[in-house]
Amino acid sequence: MTAVITSSFHTNVANSVYEEIQSRSAIYHYFVGQVLAWSDENDPPVPNGSYIYENSVRNNIVQTKQIQINDAIHVLPRINWEAQTVYDMYDDTYTLDNPSATGATSLAEAVFYVLTEDFNIYKCIFNNNGGASTAQPTGTSANYIETSDGYVWKFIAFIPLGLRNKFLTTAFMPITRSIKNRYYSEGTITSYNILDGGQDYDPNETYAVISGDGSGPYAKRLSSIVTYDVQYKDGTNENGFGKKFYIDNTVAPELYLVEENTYRFDQSHSSNAGTTIKFSTTDDGTWHSGTEYTTGVTYVGTPGTSGAYTQIVVPESAPDLYYYSENDEYAGNQVYTLQNAGVEGQANIQLVIESGVITGVQILDGGYGYTSANLSIAKDIGDPGTGGSITLNLSEGDLATQQSNVELLAVDGEISYIVIENGGTGYTSANIVITGDGTGADFDAVLDANGTVIGVTINNKGSGYSFANVSITGDGNDAAARAIMAPTGGHGSNAPAELISDTLCFYTSFENEAIQGLQVNNEYRQIGIIKDVMDFGSIHTKFNNELGSACYAITGTFSGSDFPEDANIVTSDDTKTLRIVSSNDNSMLVQSLDGSVPANGEMYYNTQKTISFNIAGLTDPTINKFSGNMLYVDNKQAFTPSGEQFVVFRTFIKF
Repeated sequence: MTAVITSSFHTNVANSVYEEIQSRSAIYHYFVGQVLAWSDENDPPVPNGSYIYENSVRNNIVQTKQIQINDAIHVLPRINWEAQTVYDMYDDTYTLDNPSATGATSLAEAVFYVLTEDFNIYKCIFNNNGGASTAQPTGTSANYIETSDGYVWKFIAFIPLGLRNKFLTTAFMPITRSIKNRYYSEGTITSYNILDGGQDYDPNETYAVISGDGSGPYAKRLSSIVTYDVQYKDGTNENGFGKKFYIDNTVAPELYLVEENTYRFDQSHSSNAGTTIKFSTTDDGTWHSGTEYTTGVTYVGTPGTSGAYTQIVVPESAPDLYYYSENDEYAGNQVYTLQNAGVEGQANIQLVIESGVITGVQILDGGYGYTSANLSIAKDIGDPGTGGSITLNLSEGDLATQQSNVELLAVDGEISYIVIENGGTGYTSANIVITGDGTGADFDAVLDANGTVIGVTINNKGSGYSFANVSITGDGNDAAARAIMAPTGGHGSNAPAELISDTLCFYTSFENEAIQGLQVNNEYRQIGIIKDVMDFGSIHTKFNNELGSACYAITGTFSGSDFPEDANIVTSDDTKTLRIVSSNDNSMLVQSLDGSVPANGEMYYNTQKTISFNIAGLTDPTINKFSGNMLYVDNKQAFTPSGEQFVVFRTFIKF
């Protein structure tokens, strides 16, 4: 039996996981656990995939943190442009019998893209017949870019600062699809999250009702002022720990402001005393040699006192901005300005019901211009269904980025390039003749002084071709050429797919966040990723909060020193065993081992049965640690997040 798994299979599997996270049809969490020391702390054991081992890992989970939409991305092997290096040209015909210039036997193995010092990604269209590259490509034109060394390049993408800080490493670089992933077409309902599928719904009598303010295909013109609450306090973002602007209680978020709308940043909170939120066209403003942007900006009152605010009326055609603090570096983030529009749009959504449970949502039309949208589950008389809960997610805007231009201007079915396989002899004139199922392709032959065809000049790459045959006519002999077809959609239309990204990077950072109201200073030794973990005590409801706890919080009358972390506590008959994760006087956080469930009023002892206490208060975990699909486990040396230090994880999974 002969068979092959294509590179598209791997990229599609990677993309399906990515789309689950983007659409919120599945909810992924990182988890941390394993507070007990390894037998050799310098050499953690290698995890395995057995059921028994997975059960042990689940038992040791302490905390989870949700992987947000912007915490996962496609990545590629990082290939830095270097002078005097031969790069492969884009050509999907590489095989063992037809290797690339670098010896690759498939496009997936070929070195056909580069990252430049400007953090631009370029695809090699023509490599000057296998010559060395000596001129670094520059520019962001949607057209081909020819350099002085004879190479022809195509600009594909720019990696912005936010993505570099989170995902760029010496081995990998992030790649995204700008139109889809950077909030093109603001206000469209793009995805959903089933918090609870409910039960007993009749598919013939149950339907979705959408309420919201949809109007406008790209961004909504508002008649009222949009007000953001601003606080200025310690926090951590991708640039590290320090003073940060919290916008509506989110630390230094990216903002999306619509042209001609008015936005008020309320700085009444006392934490704002001494600092004013300001704008600049330069990242971090005056900290990085920028100047203050003042068009449409007014300042009212004294920050930190009642009635103080900064207000901006976003001008038409305003540039993308950054907000910053005069007092502290890296306190703000980017402000994307969105084009205004005004066409009515209406969403059309249907429920998918199987065996009485809502299992999916079909978004037939996502509508336009929503700044908020709610889904209510309506029933006809006699429908017994109950318990369903669904939230909707919106796209956020149209960013006029160079990558968006490339994606929008990509031409499906264009001819990427024509390769001369035999230059022939004796030509004083030669014509490139293209036959196929598309139209418009027009290339001219280039001759040398000896009458040999040595290359082509591109006049028009055409469109609509799924195949193209090339012949060379003229007064010479034996010249032959073939067409290289652009990827589906055209060069730049779908960067992750056409650059063959079969790897995802997941990112998270753990700080010393309170668990069930208690600070944990214990050491962790295990991290992992789990999909669709459920609420504690539920079989239908996915856990959908940022932070989850697998521990019980217990209060009583006892000394924390008598019940130290990592010790076990037991009932008098040893039928229940709990492990202490964190302990203070009169309060502790405990893990349930092998299904032990504590109860109010129960008496627990140390393992020597010399000291005891009664449980006076009990708070359940928020997650069911034995639910969901465990996808990834990594054993590590001990680490401890703290208020002064947060721990960052980047997980690269190749599909």
